[in-house]
Amino acid sequence: MDNYGRDRDVLDRFEARARSADLVCFDLFDTLVIRPFAKPTDLFSAMRGALPPGIDAAAADFSTLRIEAERAARADAHRRGRREVTHKDIYTAFGAATGAADEVLAEIMALERRFELAAARADPQVIAVYRRLVDAGRRVVLVSDMYLPRALIDDMLQRIGIAGFEGLYLSSETDARKADGSVWPLIRADFDMAEDAAIVHLGDNPDSDGRAARAAGIDAFLLAAPHERPDRSPRLRPGGSHWLPASFAALAGQQRIDDGDAEAAYWRRLGYGIVAPAALAMAAFSLAAARRFGAERVHFLARDGLVFKRAYDILFAGADAPPSHYLWASRRCLNLAGMAELGDADLDFLVSGLTPLHVHEYLARIGLDPGRDDVHAAVTQYFDGGDRTVANGHEDGNLRRLFRDLQPQIRAIADAERAPLLRHLDEAGIMSARSLVVDIGWHGTMQRALIGLTRHHAGIDPALGGAYFGTFRRAGETIDGIALDTEGFLFDRGAPQNIVGLIRECVEIPELLFSAPEPGISRIDEVDGELVPIRTPAGADEARRMAIATIFHDCVVDCAAALAGLVTEDDLLGLKDVVIARLDALLRRPGADDLRHIGEMPHADSFGGCRYRPLVPSTERLAWGGLLPTYRTAYWKRGFRARLKRRQRLGLALEDAVSRWR
Repeated sequence: MDNYGRDRDVLDRFEARARSADLVCFDLFDTLVIRPFAKPTDLFSAMRGALPPGIDAAAADFSTLRIEAERAARADAHRRGRREVTHKDIYTAFGAATGAADEVLAEIMALERRFELAAARADPQVIAVYRRLVDAGRRVVLVSDMYLPRALIDDMLQRIGIAGFEGLYLSSETDARKADGSVWPLIRADFDMAEDAAIVHLGDNPDSDGRAARAAGIDAFLLAAPHERPDRSPRLRPGGSHWLPASFAALAGQQRIDDGDAEAAYWRRLGYGIVAPAALAMAAFSLAAARRFGAERVHFLARDGLVFKRAYDILFAGADAPPSHYLWASRRCLNLAGMAELGDADLDFLVSGLTPLHVHEYLARIGLDPGRDDVHAAVTQYFDGGDRTVANGHEDGNLRRLFRDLQPQIRAIADAERAPLLRHLDEAGIMSARSLVVDIGWHGTMQRALIGLTRHHAGIDPALGGAYFGTFRRAGETIDGIALDTEGFLFDRGAPQNIVGLIRECVEIPELLFSAPEPGISRIDEVDGELVPIRTPAGADEARRMAIATIFHDCVVDCAAALAGLVTEDDLLGLKDVVIARLDALLRRPGADDLRHIGEMPHADSFGGCRYRPLVPSTERLAWGGLLPTYRTAYWKRGFRARLKRRQRLGLALEDAVSRWR
């Protein structure tokens, strides 16, 4: 049984036994109260970036010094006949070891307490059991071998909503500990309980919560210890010695979700392993870019910018950060509303997409009714019907000629959609405030469309910068007189090439990872004086993607909420190499689970979501002659090759060689 199943079983048995016990005890730290760390001492590592100047000399190894100071304080307390130390005792020993001045010691001690408060939150499964027992009228006490002062613990418990207990036993206050069993006679005496009274206890430490408690006649139940909880799947391996990457694995393990849904479990691992570190890092990058650009507002573009916005809002709430805004936008609504006379760039957009579509699908996705007499008449000039499939819109001259003939109808749609869109952009501050747009990437297309739209149709040249997860070379080009001011996090304007090559393995996978749990936006409309986004219809394929995106967003929100107040911007930006390494493992060295779950994900490559096809086509029935054509249309070509059987891989190589020879 894994830790998830074991802990669930322990909690079930503990709750059942507690309902008939005379007294119920909960260990505090790492049981009822959890922190977003792989090990408790990671809190000291997290403090490093916030240490005061007076401790600079020791900052590089603060965690070790702090651990050694506690060890020295405990040795001194033992010599004096005391069981426990206080927080002040520890920092007295720290001062003796480092020579830090008293005022610096006081500042560091206050900093540690602030970090303890910021890090603490209730374990969701344990607090549920706790509250049910309190509501049922059971007598509950909290017990902790802890050096922190009572006032701080009271504040902590109040902040995270732990109430209803009848006693709080802190070793720093009572000098009685779980570790040597001395706290249990004290509790029995305080509650006037006989030796045979039934006391049940829930904790995590095999010694102090387990063996010592049982030796004192306590019915003890043990959860997995903190070092056993982190999710150790390959997608969550820490990478490096910094404390932060390991925290994402710890947070994944703390959820203890075991609902029997293997698919949801897979997406959660990706959520904690890749999406959350990347989204939090991207939030910090967006803030840094906004400051460099002098932005007054940060606009996160629908839809892929939403996950970055959620991290940004949680991490930097109350900080000196420009306010954020979720900008309703899409390639369709921005590009179509900006059309006047159809130029080559407009036609490129109208015929875009890699998946073959029917003629009527090309028309319907921009709002043209194929059944209208004038539209139907135009179609029949070039095609034998609207259900004719166009294999490659970019290479089909008839499709381009059709759109040119329909220019008046297209302009009418553009004119109708433009006014509410411009109002939305104006109300958001795009036209009046120096702004930064944030999105996943890749070419700066929507940023360019925003500038062109406001420049040509509102007479305003907006001060608009861009921050992206990555940008290809095209983002740095001047197109239609528009040069973009952009920054890319993983790669910028096509450099470095090794990271560009990594993402080009399958850009659709990062797009899936950062997608939003909402349908696409077709246009902005005005309803009863209020602006509303008009969404594209969501079928079964889109509903599946949105369900997965919901899991990803939940992971990001959980991590951002747990780490807010603990991480610095530099900590978050330092996740870049971790994100690259984990993306590299996923895209270039996929496992069987990756091929099964991601490979079968449906994807629509063109705007409007007309047609979906899997990232990796089925390889089950592929034989000679069909391997190379199918490979060429696969979004994730490395994933396609990985799914082939040995005979099929040889066949693909032969088909490719024959094709080259011809």
